[in-house]
Amino acid sequence: HIVAIDAHIEPEASRHYIHHFGFKGSTKACSPDINSMELEDLFFWTHGVEALLMPPEAGIRVGHGHYQSFVLEYHYEIESDDPPKYDSSGVDIFITTTLRPNDVGVLQLGDGKLGTFSIPLGEGTSTFTYLCPPKCSLDKFTAPKLRVFRRALHMHAYGIQMRTTQYARNGTIKRTDAIEFFDFHATSAAEARSIGTGFDVEQGDYFGVECTYHVKPGSPEMPSMGFTSASEMCIDFVFYYPKQPFQICGATMPMGKLLSLTPLGKLTKVMEKVQQIPKMAEIKHGGSKMCYGRYIGHKQVTNEAELRHTFGPSALGASTAGTCTD
Repeated sequence: HIVAIDAHIEPEASRHYIHHFGFKGSTKACSPDINSMELEDLFFWTHGVEALLMPPEAGIRVGHGHYQSFVLEYHYEIESDDPPKYDSSGVDIFITTTLRPNDVGVLQLGDGKLGTFSIPLGEGTSTFTYLCPPKCSLDKFTAPKLRVFRRALHMHAYGIQMRTTQYARNGTIKRTDAIEFFDFHATSAAEARSIGTGFDVEQGDYFGVECTYHVKPGSPEMPSMGFTSASEMCIDFVFYYPKQPFQICGATMPMGKLLSLTPLGKLTKVMEKVQQIPKMAEIKHGGSKMCYGRYIGHKQVTNEAELRHTFGPSALGASTAGTCTD
């Protein structure tokens, strides 16, 4: 089992132009293409992210029948007129040969595969909402409950608030973890302190993920959902055990499926059609490692006081247990 993963930044100057890097694993002996669905996210580093330490009862399983090969995917931000940069950064991996009782998995809630790719944010403040329905935990869970020990809420520079709400099957709110004042320049993967020592997710539970952005009126370019730092994302990375057979639950439209619809030269037209879909409920998931969720929609927020009120126990009722905001 891997019991800890930490970023190794070298040289130190690399921190200024590494946006992030992801550490991915495959059960194949030779790693597939970087865009292959065979790869699963295990760890990522960006500014402000600390080492991933597994609880004593769990670890990431490696070896025959489990993760056998690994890929590091780097995203750099370098100005076109900058001189060449040299980077030797990577990860330090800590392993025990004494097997632990549970295997760790990583689940992405929200928009893990950019099902909302190219949808514009709009001027002012807006909130995008995503659903991971109860059917996912009912159909996909192979254990009666999971134990979450870490989560990281990911947006880019236009993000100002993010929260994930966990519901019981009957609709009762079980908990809310939120970052009420998101600062991309501090970190693009904020860890909600409210999870404490962890919490359980039971079969039938479902999740709503809300990401709020602000675009200054009169901005020369209108940002949209996308891959670069100039665009936006909304992903809740959840680290848990025991590992389950899927990694993503939300608005999922894999790029491979998108490209299969049309030649590259007509990709823009396809994206225009995607923007015209009011809800992403008809976009199916792209493989067994995903669970069909949906993009509920987005709305403009005109009253900042109203926006602030939506966070914290006051908006959910005084009886809501386990609710806390950072």
